[in-house]
Amino acid sequence: MLEGLTPPEKETLCAFIRNAMDQLDKADMQIFLDNLADARWGHTELARALTDRGFKANDDQTRRHRTGKCICVR
Repeated sequence: MLEGLTPPEKETLCAFIRNAMDQLDKADMQIFLDNLADARWGHTELARALTDRGFKANDDQTRRHRTGKCICVR
């Protein structure tokens, strides 16, 4: 009766990254990831630059992801 009962898959990507994957093509996704990893960007400045280009982002999402406080690194 309970064959195949398994727990649900846990999401391993934060909403910030999932959103990027949904919106960006492969080339833009690489640019996004490269800039996300670039320490020359401040969290707020990067979020603003992304938003200016049509990608919805805020400094809290950027900060959480970049400091390892999102689900991606858990």
